[in-house]
Amino acid sequence: MSAARIGIIGIGTAVPPVKLSQAEAVELTATFGQVEANRFDKIERIYRGSRIQNRHMAVLSDLQKSNGNGDGNGNGHTREPIQTGDDWNIPFYHRPTDRDDRGPLTGDRIEQYETYAADLAKIAAQQALNHGGVDAKQIDHLVTVSCTGFAAPGVDVSLFERLGLRPNVRRTHVGFMGCHGLFNGLRVADAMVHRYGGKALVCAVELCSVHFAYGNSLDKLIANSLFADGAGAVVLANDPPTNPIWQLQTNASRVLPHTTDLMTWRIGDHGFEMTLSPRLPDVIQSHLHEHVASWLSEHDLSIKDVNAWAIHPGGPRILQAAQESLGLDENDVQASYTVLERFGNMSSPTVLFILEQLRRTDARGPCVALGFGPGLTVEGMLLA
Repeated sequence: MSAARIGIIGIGTAVPPVKLSQAEAVELTATFGQVEANRFDKIERIYRGSRIQNRHMAVLSDLQKSNGNGDGNGNGHTREPIQTGDDWNIPFYHRPTDRDDRGPLTGDRIEQYETYAADLAKIAAQQALNHGGVDAKQIDHLVTVSCTGFAAPGVDVSLFERLGLRPNVRRTHVGFMGCHGLFNGLRVADAMVHRYGGKALVCAVELCSVHFAYGNSLDKLIANSLFADGAGAVVLANDPPTNPIWQLQTNASRVLPHTTDLMTWRIGDHGFEMTLSPRLPDVIQSHLHEHVASWLSEHDLSIKDVNAWAIHPGGPRILQAAQESLGLDENDVQASYTVLERFGNMSSPTVLFILEQLRRTDARGPCVALGFGPGLTVEGMLLA
């Protein structure tokens, strides 16, 4: 069975109902981080430099009146304005009681993940099924991806009832791999469809907001300024129509040596803790071109042959480093910047938002998708 015959025939994205502007996010961080007045300008510069305009957060759901669920395009919901400044009152996140207060315990945060993750995943998955004209009973394989929560039975099992999947669907969960987890999930689904045939549903869901970090260390401020919530899903088939949305050609993975300290994602007592080294953009800029050029040459392609790019926007500096390393201009990565501005960094689902943005603008292949995660690992997909 030819690899080129595996096609993406449906795609769906979803975000929680509440949209938080970056200006509101600055005040939230200042309030819960107990930031001194003389450091407020620094926080504003960090948040402004993120290029993010809005983000969606599940833990703010109690603050709004919704008339529907977000569809991944900022539509389908309304809310009353969030109160800011001294009036911040978030049911889940209590105000710090003293300088050592680090917020809710990890177990409480995971309860929030369990409350919201499955429903958000269901919305994205159902959209992908609808888009592909596929009934849930036609799905043979399910792959779920998430790094922001643990539960068993988890999101994978919850989708059986929520979508009406057959009870004998083969399922695999890809957990705790970070922002590039979706690439690994697609690799698993591609292999399953090749081995067994049929159709696969891949669904990635992340609730980064449940790990909002108290305190005002630089690592915490940067993480709080970037991450958001979202879900994305695709349907893969080994018998796609003549013109599928995208066809999976091949994939690549590379762990860069001596980089394990550049990006970490660990379980702490008060949520999962992210660290991002300031060296990260420089390392990506130094190594990405050689890796991508070598990989593409194995398939008789060069970087100049690529018509569309879906580069995970870990942050503006990471995206700029990738852009400069590959010799691209900003138009080449506009889809990534658009998603970053509208939704922030949603971790693993983000690349599906970018692929959907490219689809909406009639982008054509070859398309290269790239993601970065702890390791430091570079994951890539080549699509046509």
